[in-house]
Order: sequence, then structure tokens, then C-alpha cells
Amino acid sequence: MNSLPEMAVAKDNSFANHQQPDEKQGVAFFSGMVEDVELADLIQMACLQGQDRELVVTRGDKTGRVFISKGDVVDAELEGQQGEDAFFKILMWSGGSFVLKKAEAPAQTIFTPWNFLVMEALRKLDEGMLGDEESMKVRVLIVDDSAFFAKALKKALEEDGKVEVVGIAENGKMAIELMSKSNPDFLTLDINMPVMGGDAVLKNIMVRSPAPVLVLSGLSEATLPKAMEFLRLGAVDFVPKPSADHEWEHVMERIKRHVENAKKYNMRNIRRARLFPVMRKSASDRPALRLLALIAGPGGLLEIQKIMPALGMLKDWSVIISLDVDRRFLPHLITYLDKICEMSVCEPSKRVELRSSQVCLCAWQDVWEVKQEGGKKWVEFEAGLAHLNGEECAVRLNRSLISASSAFGDKLAVCVMTGTDMDLDEGVQEVVIKGGHFFLQKTESALCSAPLLKLGALEYEEALIDSDTVLPLLKQLA
Repeated sequence: MNSLPEMAVAKDNSFANHQQPDEKQGVAFFSGMVEDVELADLIQMACLQGQDRELVVTRGDKTGRVFISKGDVVDAELEGQQGEDAFFKILMWSGGSFVLKKAEAPAQTIFTPWNFLVMEALRKLDEGMLGDEESMKVRVLIVDDSAFFAKALKKALEEDGKVEVVGIAENGKMAIELMSKSNPDFLTLDINMPVMGGDAVLKNIMVRSPAPVLVLSGLSEATLPKAMEFLRLGAVDFVPKPSADHEWEHVMERIKRHVENAKKYNMRNIRRARLFPVMRKSASDRPALRLLALIAGPGGLLEIQKIMPALGMLKDWSVIISLDVDRRFLPHLITYLDKICEMSVCEPSKRVELRSSQVCLCAWQDVWEVKQEGGKKWVEFEAGLAHLNGEECAVRLNRSLISASSAFGDKLAVCVMTGTDMDLDEGVQEVVIKGGHFFLQKTESALCSAPLLKLGALEYEEALIDSDTVLPLLKQLA
């Protein structure tokens, strides 16, 4: 494995040439000069120290800054750029000088733990991915037997200059060959492929060289079971192909959002869902005594498949699941999930009475509000627009959580899982104030963990959970 660049310390009078120890509260601090040290070692040392530090790295006429606070990298800056991209560009430098000094950290732009950041930098160096601007592009492989569609998709992906389509595979066998040659960061995969089917391609990818895969295929009753199987095996999302010109914008918006985050997805955390046949349905004949609100982003379609078969253990609960999902896929998803869940899974409508052993499934952009009157509790849904951004969805979900906490108080549980990249501070705080329970997925089990770290910084969670532990924990609350 490549090592990170070695740096010689800058001979700055305020740091390198100062030889006298600095004593504070009986502890001696030293300043000095260190040569031929790796940036990774400096970052590790500063993070383990747990104090606020600024690592100033200079190479030629360029200066980059990495800020460390409370044991983690919280920000990086380089030529007007901030965040992880700036961090990786600094670590790609082949040499230079540095100063590590005390400094107050600016606003946080990096939420990935420092050790994961350094490991990712080493991986990128090994694979030759850290270099000039061209090598910072997201490398995408398109797997589709329609030459017309693949060409249109390639053009749309590359138009902003941030993506490089490294290949187009017209069959499954070609996809496997191109995978080993081009080492893509992200793939789009059709379900029905000649020579080798899309499922065989996905299994091969997940075993040999895990990479985020988005299933992009026509939607029908025939393809639905296959689409869900792809998601069970580890695909990050399913997006129906556009059936009309006006759907292209929404499809590309969703694909590009995944592409932008592709390098942040931790494929090592993917674990296949094990599905079991449902022997019987639980009766939804009583008002719900408790409410579970489950919110999930990228990777959530896999986590939900793990949770649904065991939901029957929550006898007195009603469940609302809000997913980052293409709304065109939602009715088909509900039909499928109803077959693997003891609870009845229903499509959101104008008014749904909250009854025990019942699941309402909706999309992030949908509006839902819990209401009560005369001892009855119900939820009102309104379909949202497909193009709503994360900030607009967050406003709606905060209102939803506030209404749920008002109706259920300490009988409410909220679980936020992988990829929920929204500011839910207001809603979560209200849940906790009203005595409700807030649970957060463990980062080591999530496909997309950075948003969980943001929410975790609030320290509102009662416990960290995963798809195996959440339901037994909720059952104990009853």
C-alpha cells in the first residue's frame, strides 16, 4: 500500500525554531522541528491528543489547512474548497512543509471519523485516484443493453464535468470485464441483460470488488421481485427508467445525488437481508397504543427489508416509515413489503387511523401529520412533489415529528437510519422533551454514516441500534 506524502516542517520562528518548553499548569509542552514525517502520522497524533489544532501544509505557492478538534478532523480548506475534497487534495501532495499549531476550529464541514478519512486517502493513492482534477472525478460504469439509453445517460452524467463515464457495458459479461479494468466508483445496472443477467453481475461485484450500484430499469409487476432482490443483495437504490421526457430531470437528479456521495458510501457495511415467509398476518383491530417513526435514506431500502419480517413482535404499535425512495416505485414497494411482514403495510391516503400492527409507508417528500380527537389518533398524508430538496423535506419531517410527539408523548419512538442527510434537530428535540425515545443507527452498520454523525453530535439518542437490535429494544419499552 502507498504511504502518504512525507513532509519537512516549515522553519517558522513561531514553531520550528522555538526550542524552549512551554509550561502550563505544571505540564511541559515542547516545540521543535521534525523532518520526513507523513501527514497521516501528524493527523493521527493531533487527533489522539484531543485538542484544537490547525495543520498548515504548504507546497510551492499553495497552502492547505486541516483543522482538528476534540479528536477528529472537522474541516479542511484549499484554494476556496472546503470539506473532504479539500482534505484529500492536501493529502495527495508529494511533499512540502507543515506547521502544526494551536487554533480554534471553524464551522464543521467534515463528519467522517479521522481514521476512515486516512484509510480512504491511502486507498485512493493505491488506486491512483488522488492526483489532478481529472482523477478527482467520480468514475461511473453504465451497464445497459440499450445503446440509445446508455448514450443519453452518459451525456447527462458528464455535463457538469464532475463525472467520468469510464465505460458502457451492453451485457453482463462485458460489465465484469470492464469492472476489473476501469475500477469504477459507481455503477448503474439494468435488470434484464443478455449473456449474463444483472443479478449475476451484482453478486460478482459485491463479492469481488464492492462498489455502489444503482438499479436503473423499467418498472413493472414482472421486474418488481427482481428489483427487490437486487436491493436485498446490496444495491443502494432502484430508480425506474424515465417513461416520458418530463421524467428525465427527476431521474437524473436522483442518480446524480447518489453519484456525488458514491465515494462516501461504506460498502463494507453492506450485509444481505435474510427473508422468511410470513405464516400469518397480525390483526389490525385495535387503536395503536404506541407509534414508531422510522426514517431512512440511502441504504434504507436494504435495512427495511431486514426489519420488516420481525415487526410482528410489536403488537400494540403502529408504524410510519419515511424513506428516500422514488415515488413511482412506492406503490410497488408497498405491495412487496406487505408479503414479508406480519403487519399490514398500507399506502398513505388522506386519512389513516393509527391502529396496532399497521405500517404506513411514505416517501421523504410526502407530508404527514398525526392528529387526535376524542381518544382517536390518525395520520393525514399528502403526496409531496418529486423535486423537493433535502432542506424542504427536513422542514416537513420536523413538523411530522412534532405532531407525533404531541399525540403520543412518551409512547413515541423515532429511529433514524442510514443516509438521513437532513437537519432534524427541531423535531428530535421535541420528541425528547415530550418524553419520547430517539434511536440512531450505529455508523459501523450504515451504508452512509456521515449524516448519522451529525445527528449524533446532538447527543439526544437513547441508544445506538442496527436492524438486528432495534425491535427487541422497542419491545422492552412496552
